[in-house]
Amino acid sequence: MDPLLRQLTKERRILLAVAAPIEARALLAAARAAIPVPQLWQIAPLSPHFDLLLTGVSKSNAAGALASVLSQNPTRYAAIINTGIAGSLPSPSSSAQFSLHPTNTVAATHCVFADEGIQTPAGYQTVAAMGFPISSPDSPDDTFPADPTLLSLFTRLVTASGPIATVSTCSGTDLLAREVALRTSAIAESMEGAACALISHRLRIPFIEVRAISNFTGDRAKQAWDIKGALVALESLFAPLLASTNTDNAR
Repeated sequence: MDPLLRQLTKERRILLAVAAPIEARALLAAARAAIPVPQLWQIAPLSPHFDLLLTGVSKSNAAGALASVLSQNPTRYAAIINTGIAGSLPSPSSSAQFSLHPTNTVAATHCVFADEGIQTPAGYQTVAAMGFPISSPDSPDDTFPADPTLLSLFTRLVTASGPIATVSTCSGTDLLAREVALRTSAIAESMEGAACALISHRLRIPFIEVRAISNFTGDRAKQAWDIKGALVALESLFAPLLASTNTDNAR
């Protein structure tokens, strides 16, 4: 096992949480695990040190699934990794430029709730700014940092690192994509990361979100997509980690 993971786990397991069956199949392939995709809100053993959780799409599914699993066995996991595919957000300074392209990989330095708030004539305001923080007063911006040890590990493995925005409404117009990028400083968007980060934060379990880019955000008629390539990238990203734990078990 990677020394950083060994330091973190201390003989406990790591939970990989994905939203969709196609993402789960990529991780099963990475682990060479001959088991079926787990049912929604269920876990399956992926390797000697990793479990796989299928949450379903959306913040509500992600939070519910993760809280349900952790409430049943609160000390089982040393770390939680939310992963899967994501969309690349434009540079805040130029809606035509993207720092991430399809098949790139990204580790979240922070997970940001991008659309929990109110749209007013004066602009967007987060629920935290309204006096109702999602987590607690120590997280006033509804933003959750990645665990430093996990971030150090994945920074060596991914194309880039930066904030990832978590949305309920995906950015299918250039205007919305730019607004999300400006509001959050995120370089990519997903639909589950910050919800998983919130649960992990509440339960004091180290967490990170790691994604493979499947598309550019913005006007859908102009978007470039490569879901298949993103899933291959996801498999390639996790294969060395999962293979290393299988090697440990064989010794």
